[in-house]
Amino acid sequence: MDASGGTLTALFTDLERSTALWERDPVAMRAAQHTHEVALREVIEAHGGRVFKTTGDGVCSVFNDASRAVAAALECQRRLRTEPWGTAVPLRARMAMHTGVLESHGSDYFGRALNRVARLLAAGHGGQVLLSQTTADLAAESLPAGAALRDMGTHRLRDLERPERVLQLVHADLEAEFPALRTLEAHPHNLPIQLTSLVGRERELGELRELFDRSRLLTLTGSGGCGKTRLGLQLAAEMVEGFVDGVWLVELASLAEARLVAHAVAGAIGIQECGGEKPLQGVVSGMQAKRLVVVLDNCEHLIDGCAELAEQVLRKCQGVRLIATSREPLGVGGEQVYQVPTLALPTNGGVAAANASPAVRLFVERARLSRPEFAVTEQNAADLSSVCRRLDGIPLALELAAAKMRAMPIGLLSSRLSDAFGLLGNAGRGGRGGVVGGTPHHRTLEAMVGWSYQLLSGEERLLLRRLWVFAGGGGGGGWSIEAAEAVCNGESGVERSAVLELLTSLVQKSLVVFEDAGTAGRYRMLEIVRQFALERMREEEPASEGALRRRHLLYYLRFARGCERRLSGPDQGACLARLGSEHDNVRAALDAAAMPGIDARHGVRLATSMSQFWYIRGAAREGRMRLEDALGRCAGEGGNLHARATNAAGVLAWMCRDLETAKRWYEKSLGMWRGLGRRDKEAALLSNLALIAAETDVEESVRLNGASLALYEAIDDSTGTARAALNLGVLELRTGRLEDSLRHFGVALSVFERAQDALRQAITLENIGEARYRQAKLAESRAAFVRSFTIRSSLENHEGLAQTAMWLGMLAHRLGDAGASAALLGWSESQRKRIGSQVPPDVQVEHKRELEECRRSLGTEKFDSAWARGAGMERQELALLVAAEPSGVVAQMGASGVCYVGGNTRCITGQTYFHLVA
Repeated sequence: MDASGGTLTALFTDLERSTALWERDPVAMRAAQHTHEVALREVIEAHGGRVFKTTGDGVCSVFNDASRAVAAALECQRRLRTEPWGTAVPLRARMAMHTGVLESHGSDYFGRALNRVARLLAAGHGGQVLLSQTTADLAAESLPAGAALRDMGTHRLRDLERPERVLQLVHADLEAEFPALRTLEAHPHNLPIQLTSLVGRERELGELRELFDRSRLLTLTGSGGCGKTRLGLQLAAEMVEGFVDGVWLVELASLAEARLVAHAVAGAIGIQECGGEKPLQGVVSGMQAKRLVVVLDNCEHLIDGCAELAEQVLRKCQGVRLIATSREPLGVGGEQVYQVPTLALPTNGGVAAANASPAVRLFVERARLSRPEFAVTEQNAADLSSVCRRLDGIPLALELAAAKMRAMPIGLLSSRLSDAFGLLGNAGRGGRGGVVGGTPHHRTLEAMVGWSYQLLSGEERLLLRRLWVFAGGGGGGGWSIEAAEAVCNGESGVERSAVLELLTSLVQKSLVVFEDAGTAGRYRMLEIVRQFALERMREEEPASEGALRRRHLLYYLRFARGCERRLSGPDQGACLARLGSEHDNVRAALDAAAMPGIDARHGVRLATSMSQFWYIRGAAREGRMRLEDALGRCAGEGGNLHARATNAAGVLAWMCRDLETAKRWYEKSLGMWRGLGRRDKEAALLSNLALIAAETDVEESVRLNGASLALYEAIDDSTGTARAALNLGVLELRTGRLEDSLRHFGVALSVFERAQDALRQAITLENIGEARYRQAKLAESRAAFVRSFTIRSSLENHEGLAQTAMWLGMLAHRLGDAGASAALLGWSESQRKRIGSQVPPDVQVEHKRELEECRRSLGTEKFDSAWARGAGMERQELALLVAAEPSGVVAQMGASGVCYVGGNTRCITGQTYFHLVA
């Protein structure tokens, strides 16, 4: 074949479990490996391909024609299946193909297509042949006789880039069934999609893998723009298979206080924030039994908080590994520090040196985003080398410079950079590149960002200076176009009608990043650009900062209040998602509300409006801290706002199991509402106080709830009546008055359905399911639990899902399907471990009994297998299991089927109630 670059199909192979085979029989394995390589090379070359690299356990080859690559892969697998290996077990190879633009460098090839095929190969199993969508499209019309392609769905590979549709080659001569692909979806994680590929970091990743294996705290240090975050994320993605409880990114850039670090970790991992422990203790307790990786990104401004967390985790959580990115080490015993270097620079101005340089490779790849034809040539190699050396191989600086290629040729870019950097002198170095963190590198990046800023129009500069006010990062940071138009407008601001066009221009210049989030795209700035924008605003218009923070605060106050009003109706799920996407901005707005010169009542309003979100999403500790701080700045205030806020504070304290404080807040709120003559709010507070009483005095709880219900009925408040009826029904359920409880649940459910209040429907249905379960009306019980599960799933109500799945698992065993029971109980337990919750005390005995009976029904081996299968299920697979009818339904339940365990008073815990936010 033609050895030059171009659009080529890469075929990679890899032997499965080769390390174990080498350890078992190195002599036989050495001979088998030689036979394997010779056989593959013969087949590949016979089909017009070229082997350009061997890895010991596999080969890397390229083809001009995708269909020839597919035919070669099929024949390679046939050959491997029939070869007499002489090893203890036959050799099995996984294979993968992807088509893209590759460039040749001597006898080697490079290009992002090779990274993609390597990640696709890592997703497969021995004997399996995988194709990317691109290769499949090219080869589909010319497949070998008897061959077909099976669609395996869309998957995220470990390069963190866009999802890839994966296809499997199917033929009678090949194995057909394999375990699930080893992609990111197979493991719990929250790693974000990366819009661009990781280039030129092969050596660094290899070094980091070795350090990760030796240390439980690995800190990547260096100044802004050197690529710490991208390297850390890639390292974490590569470790996902070894940590059953997942890999979790915690973005810290937008946090202003060290005490919020534990809250951020809890939110990222999904540890439920409840119980009487302090936030750090709760997070550490929630991780003690887990095997997971936590990536703490941008620690430098929260060193004390991150160091305290890391120290506790290293001492108490043996299965947890930490990857930190920071401009300085955390200073914790056992910390392994890795200083991230710049990208290696070309050793001279020639083509060969440029092609070999990771810095040039990154620049060229990013330049191709706007100029697809751009490549290294004899004519531009010297200028390319000059640009990369001038920018010291700093990744962010190279990306900003590459964005200029949209409007100027490389020669002009080189000369302009020389002019712009003239005062700095030549900071470039030959060889691999220096360690980022010294003054020259910081000055180089600062100059590059500054030059990019100078090239902007006046309106673009003004908008960039305004955008710093939005919280950085993803997962609650960044901003929407609506937010930018509202906040960056105003006196001396940008015209609302011009914001979208200006934002688009900033994206094209790589100063702002656009992320397509389905129907609502979001924008964000890298933290170093954000800090530059803040500094420029303080230099050029120092009087604007306070006004900008105030506009940001008022926008998110309006936003949160608008969402709050819709949290009890049909838009509940969408509002929860929107609040989640803006959580970091809300945090920033709450910080602004605490500043001098800003009305402190804004903080009370915002925290109160967020209280239901914090309650539903299990972030009660952070919410409680935020709301109590805001109330503390408005001591002695009264009126509607503080009556609402003190009730919300009581709800959050109750979620944290601080019942005495919750009662004090409720009583304070009750007194305010009575003084204001609000009987509807008085009824809500009586119901909330009833829930506090239920912990120790059920009779008093029933009395208070009855008073609440009577008051709601007297003022003809149907919604309030339904909420009080729900809570009263739960008390009746707990004391064995099942028919009374079902009557009250029926009243509540009909109102919640008319109001399209999804969360309260789910809570009520779960209680109906439990009541029917205790009456041995199992079909009706199952129908209620399935509806509750479906609703909770749509709301991402994690603790509720674990609870409902537990009931469905116990019910499945009663219905004769022990396999489904074990799987559902396994999934429920895995979720409880992840979020740090427990089986409620009042059903622990029952739960344990069902587990033991299910294990006896299946036998230990089958039970353990079904339990493990359930624990590893993705939500979609679990939903199919929940929806399926039990396979062994018991048609008639006798007296032995009654599930209720007697007793007059039982501890009342969990989320079967709903506190009323007055």
